[in-house]
Amino acid sequence: MMESSKAKVLIAAPIYKREWILEHWLKYIENQTHPLDHIGFMFELGPNDSLTHNILWDWQSNHPEVLIFDAQIDHTRPHSSHEDGKRHWNQTKYMNMVIFRNSLLERATALKDQFDYYFSLDSDLLLEDPNTITQLIEDCQNINVDVVSPLSYMTPRDKAYPSVMYWENLPGGRAIRDHSRYEVNSLYKADIVMAAVFMTKKVFTQARYFVHKQGEDLGFATDLSRLNFDSYIDTRLYVPHIMHKSNLHSYLDGCFDPRKPKELV
Repeated sequence: MMESSKAKVLIAAPIYKREWILEHWLKYIENQTHPLDHIGFMFELGPNDSLTHNILWDWQSNHPEVLIFDAQIDHTRPHSSHEDGKRHWNQTKYMNMVIFRNSLLERATALKDQFDYYFSLDSDLLLEDPNTITQLIEDCQNINVDVVSPLSYMTPRDKAYPSVMYWENLPGGRAIRDHSRYEVNSLYKADIVMAAVFMTKKVFTQARYFVHKQGEDLGFATDLSRLNFDSYIDTRLYVPHIMHKSNLHSYLDGCFDPRKPKELV
C-alpha cells in the first residue's frame, strides 16, 4: 500500500459565478497537509464569467507545482448562478449538472494513469480541517472504502439536511434523511453522499451521474449501487457549506459554522 502522502488526487468541480468565494476555496486546499504537488485540478466553466476565470488563471500561474490544471469552458448549455440568499433547482438544471459532472469524469478517466483518487468538491465548500484530504485517502486505503464524504449540510443555517441520505426502498427511488442513523465522530456506510465526494480510481472510471428528481447526486448513488460500490460518510470530518455571499462574510468575521459538531472543534 502506498503512503497516503504519495497518492495523487484530482479535485474537480463545475464552477460558475463563484468569484465571491473561489479565492478562499483555493486557499483552504493550499492549506491541506496533503502536498499540493500531488494534487491536480479540473474545472467545467461557463462563458461570460471573467471574474471567476481570472481568479483561476492567476492562481494557476502562481502554483506551477500542481500536477494538472485543466479548465474547460462549455458554451453549449446554460450555467446557473444563484441570487444571494436564494437557490432554485429544477429538472433542467439537474440535467445540466449531470452533463457537467459526467464531462469531468470522462476527462478524469482519460487521465486515470496519472491519478489515484478523484475528489468532486463543490466550489462553496471550504476544507477547513487541513487533514481532510489525508483522512479521506486513509479511509479508502485502510478500510477499503470506495466512496467517502465528509459531513456538511445542504442548507445555509439549520441541521435538518445533512449531506447523507438513504433509499426509502430500492436504489433510484425516493430518498430520505434518516436522523436515527446519524452519528457524529464516526465512519459508517450510507446510501447517498453529496457535495464533497471522494472516490477511488475504479469508481471514477466506471460510475456516472444520471438525472434523479431529487438531484444528480442521487443519480450517481443509483449507479454506484448498480456497480456494487459502497459509500461512506465520515463525520470525523466537517466541511462548512457556504451557500451564499452573506454567509461567507459571517464565517470570515469569526462566526465560523456553529453546526460543526462540538467533538470536532
